[in-house]
Amino acid sequence: MILKSLATLIRLNKFQLDEKKRALKELQELAQNLHNSLNQLKEEFDREQAIAKESFTAAQVFHQYKAAIEQRRATLLESINQVDDEILRITSDMNELFQDLKRFEITESERTLTSKKSRDKKEERTLDDQAIVRYRRQQGS
Repeated sequence: MILKSLATLIRLNKFQLDEKKRALKELQELAQNLHNSLNQLKEEFDREQAIAKESFTAAQVFHQYKAAIEQRRATLLESINQVDDEILRITSDMNELFQDLKRFEITESERTLTSKKSRDKKEERTLDDQAIVRYRRQQGS
């Protein structure tokens, strides 16, 4: 029965670990998308800045545009920091789950080995008893 509960714990841990892996992958993709958006924002800003240097009309509204871009940049950076923090948390959770999984697997392996040794010993005693009975029968004949 204990082995069954260990097997259940192992399955549960593997499932939780797989879920964390999926969540980590999604967060890493989100982080990459946020970094790409940040790079696109910088490229867009550089283009608009170049246009503002060449056009008096564009230069007049560039300051408003610059403030809006800085706000978007700050929002993106904050989002990146939040996603990075979540990635660290999930990675830590995964490490803990992996350690638990290995501990359960080692315990299960040790219990299985102990159980096998016990069965082998019992079988060996049975075979020895049968051999002794056969020997006594042969001696008695």
